[in-house]
Amino acid sequence: MELTQAQEKRIHPRVPFQAFVEYFTPEGLHHGEVVNLSIGGMLIKTKEPPIPDEPILVVFSLPSSPKILRIKSTVVWVSSIGDVGADHGMGIKFIEKGVEEQRILIQYIASTQLTKSAW
Repeated sequence: MELTQAQEKRIHPRVPFQAFVEYFTPEGLHHGEVVNLSIGGMLIKTKEPPIPDEPILVVFSLPSSPKILRIKSTVVWVSSIGDVGADHGMGIKFIEKGVEEQRILIQYIASTQLTKSAW
């Protein structure tokens, strides 16, 4: 099985994850939906993607923790999903997260992978 260039560049495994996310850009507050998640970033589906390399602050929570995660990030890429006016996908790289956010992400992803391997 051949890996795509994006898969080869990935350092951290991704897990499917669906949740609403808020993100802040210099222009203000925006909303999207997380498609998948890793320790290093996430894929967000949104109608208002910022441009690549733009710094953003993502705000979301995981079902395994009551803590709201606020992580400084950067937009790595943006692509169109479907027809004109449809949602876009954007790859987000976490650039600054605290020890607590890192621990919560690691625990959630590990538990998701364990559950998945039990099938």
